[in-house]
Amino acid sequence: MISQYGWFNGELSVHQAKSSVQRANGENEVTAESEHFHIRQSPTSALSLITTPEYFLSGLGTLVKLQKTELKEMSIPVRAYVRVMAAHDHFKHWIAIPLVILELESNG
Repeated sequence: MISQYGWFNGELSVHQAKSSVQRANGENEVTAESEHFHIRQSPTSALSLITTPEYFLSGLGTLVKLQKTELKEMSIPVRAYVRVMAAHDHFKHWIAIPLVILELESNG
């Protein structure tokens, strides 16, 4: 399958993932950690975003680092034009490269 391009509406937030193994002594050891942006459209539909620090020159990229310390919750309504790759992450989210992200007015 080739990459697909299109608009995707949803909530931009930071996603944290950890992979661990259970040792013989019963303790869990974290083998990998990841923090990245994703756009969730529904409980079963989300995109994991591949970004670079330069993509968020406005400072938005700092929110990934703050997720572990100061940031309690972040959810920004957006409309994004993305390139969706022919790949899924381990959570069955499509992998996408954001080309344009527009912040939308919240309905709340």
